[in-house]
Amino acid sequence: MGGHARVIEVIVDPTGPSKDWLDYGLTVGAFVVLLAGWYRWGLPRWRRWRRDVVAVRDALVGRDELVDTITGEVRAPALPGIGVRMAAVEESNADLRTALHTLTQTTEVLSATVTKLASQDAAIISLTRKVETLDDHVDTCNKRSAAGSTAIADLTERVGRLETAAIERVVGHVDSASAWSAVETAVKATPPGPESGPLPARDASTGPIPGDPPHEG
Repeated sequence: MGGHARVIEVIVDPTGPSKDWLDYGLTVGAFVVLLAGWYRWGLPRWRRWRRDVVAVRDALVGRDELVDTITGEVRAPALPGIGVRMAAVEESNADLRTALHTLTQTTEVLSATVTKLASQDAAIISLTRKVETLDDHVDTCNKRSAAGSTAIADLTERVGRLETAAIERVVGHVDSASAWSAVETAVKATPPGPESGPLPARDASTGPIPGDPPHEG
């Protein structure tokens, strides 16, 4: 009975060597628990926080290109800082404003060109109508010219007929004058007798005979 009491006393004695082992075990256990908790909850959160911090730093300051340490292949291009990107955006905006201004000017020029083309179309239509009117006038003039040519031909023919008739009349007058001269000569050569009558009257339509003395009315 006394032996059992001594064993119990040794185990529960807070000042004995077993207390050091107990403290060491508790310390190791607490460290293991803390380490397990860190790997379970702390490490993922720290990685996410570090990743966010690195992303913010890369976005603000920029980073170099990411190169594979084994193959040397560039895995990601260099990322400029936010200042460089903002400058690039401002430059792009300036280029965009210039392009919009150029587009506006081009639109105005195209509108003016369309207006000029419409005016030219109207002018072309007017000129076409004038040309058609001139063609009508030319046709009318050609018709009148053809009618004038026909009238001139008719007049020429009539003048020819009149000239022929005048020549025939003059020849007839000459023949009549010759005949009357012969008759008068014969009459004058024949002595007048009681049975001879007066000379027949000269036809007034034959006109004066050349060589006749003028007659007084």
